[in-house]
Amino acid sequence: MHDLSYFTVELIEHGLKWMNILIIEPSSTFQNIIDVDLKVLGISYHIVSTAKDAKDILSSSKFDLICMSLHLPDIYGLDFCEQLRQSDSTSLSPILLLTTEEDKSIRNRAFKLGVTDIYHKQDINSLLQYITYLSQQSNLYKKVEGNILYVEDKQSQADAVISILQEAGLTVNHYLTAEAAYDKFCESDYDLLITDVVLQGDISGLGLVRMIRSSESGKGMLPILALSGIEHSSRKIELLRSGVNDYVSKPFLPEELTTRAKNLVLTKRLTEETDRVNNELLARNLELKETQEKLMNSQKLEALGVMAGGIAHEFNNALAVISGSAEMLLATSPNSSEIQANRILQATDKASKLVSQILTFSQMDIENINQINLTATVLESVNMVRSYIPSNVEVQLDITSEYISIMGDTTQIHQIIINLCMNAFHSMESEGGILQISLSKSSESLVLKVSDTGCGITHDNKQKIFDPFFTTKEVDKGTGLGLSVVYRIIQNLKGIITVDSELGNGTTFTITLPESSETIPVEACDVVDIRGTGHILIVEDEESLAQLYKEYLESIGYITTVRENGLSALNTFKEQPNNFDLILTDNSMPKLTGEELAKELLLIRPELPIILATGYNNMATEKQIQNSGIRKYLIKPVKLGALARAIKSYLVKENN
Repeated sequence: MHDLSYFTVELIEHGLKWMNILIIEPSSTFQNIIDVDLKVLGISYHIVSTAKDAKDILSSSKFDLICMSLHLPDIYGLDFCEQLRQSDSTSLSPILLLTTEEDKSIRNRAFKLGVTDIYHKQDINSLLQYITYLSQQSNLYKKVEGNILYVEDKQSQADAVISILQEAGLTVNHYLTAEAAYDKFCESDYDLLITDVVLQGDISGLGLVRMIRSSESGKGMLPILALSGIEHSSRKIELLRSGVNDYVSKPFLPEELTTRAKNLVLTKRLTEETDRVNNELLARNLELKETQEKLMNSQKLEALGVMAGGIAHEFNNALAVISGSAEMLLATSPNSSEIQANRILQATDKASKLVSQILTFSQMDIENINQINLTATVLESVNMVRSYIPSNVEVQLDITSEYISIMGDTTQIHQIIINLCMNAFHSMESEGGILQISLSKSSESLVLKVSDTGCGITHDNKQKIFDPFFTTKEVDKGTGLGLSVVYRIIQNLKGIITVDSELGNGTTFTITLPESSETIPVEACDVVDIRGTGHILIVEDEESLAQLYKEYLESIGYITTVRENGLSALNTFKEQPNNFDLILTDNSMPKLTGEELAKELLLIRPELPIILATGYNNMATEKQIQNSGIRKYLIKPVKLGALARAIKSYLVKENN
């Protein structure tokens, strides 16, 4: 049996039970095939074997579709088709010819005699596809409803047309003159105008068409169907050029009028639906464009962040050498050199803070993640910034007294508040205004708002406000990194920042942060005496920094071995795994990173103390690093005293 899977579903979904089909087929085999298919579809049908039986049933029943074989026992199929077309009851019925022949002359004659289409008996699926199409069209036309404006000056003819249209499910408003019809057109909405061409009164049907097409509103696109008793090509062309969509010559068949009318109503509906969909697509495209712009900005920030992180890493290595050398100089130099050594240390501290800001922007900073009291931290930040705000700017606070906490870095919260407050101050610098800072709790989120009554931000500038180095301030009053850093910090805290501003109406920054009750235990180990003993394997690809670590650690009692990369260090360790008491390793190295090296070493000696030092980080938190087996995580530039205390604290634990 042939495959009916697709068309069976299609037909059943479109509900073809209303269809009544007459099958005229002498072959019992084909009758059985078509009988099974139509039963599955639930279609009403009759199967007869001869033209005589077909005539008998057609005399008492009406069918929506006639399918007949080319070869019938009592008459040639094409001759019977000609007879059907001459009968009033079947003159407009669709007739399908079923055959196994491929003769083109038969096909040509069949179409001349009124056959709707021809199907090969071995291609039942194509026949069922046509039935699907016929059903869809019939169902569509049956469901079409519309409000028709009809103009006809002869009441008797109007009554006949109104009856035809109403039987087809259309609502009709009839007027005798074009003037009355046009007034109603201006007042109400219609789906179609049907007008006779020749009308009594000062305005003809063509005049009415021109008046409607001249309307400035969208109503001027109303579909128009013209009726005329003049059957002449020049008249049809004239009507079409005047703006008529379709034309029916009098006298006409009721089916022709209703089909053309419903075609135009459907076209109007489809046009309206297309316009609606286009408007939706336009709105979505605008949203997509905004999303793409945000994504591009995010990608710009990410690219710049990667670059900043790389620069900071190299800078930290250099600072580590300078800072460490200064510490050693300070420990061994006479009083005359102490001032210079302290100056070096102060400069490296300042440079280290600058690197920290770069790393914050690059989203590669090592945050001092703790549970912090956000309420207290915000108030501290406001107190810090008050001294910079002139008296003509009033500060209004609406800070909840409830204890609310987040997992974050106090310094970074200070950065957020100070940056936003200073931006607000600059927008009100000349004329003064009100600076409002609020903190509230909403559901599981915390909402921080910083608002001002200043000059506001233009639409174009709002799109670029978080871009790095973008600023509207004078050259000496801003770098353009403040809001970029704020944006990065909020991202790191898993929060959202939005800006609402109009030129001349102030600005509001709204920050939403997740609340957290989690706490991170802080391990404390106070070590006073930094001197110690033990064998330390130093793994560092920066030669000068490795040499600094070696000299310093040996100066306070340790034995050291230096390797320039992770792979070399691993090989050395495998040769004598019990010869080393602690590993000090950089993270970012060729061949094998510090993390990867630590995993390999811990497989050999699970209890081995490992300290990881790096200039930047793409890992989450120190806690996660410690969970991987690494004992301590240090940020470059590492103070040599802090390094010595860390080493001794872990070696003390191991010995105990």
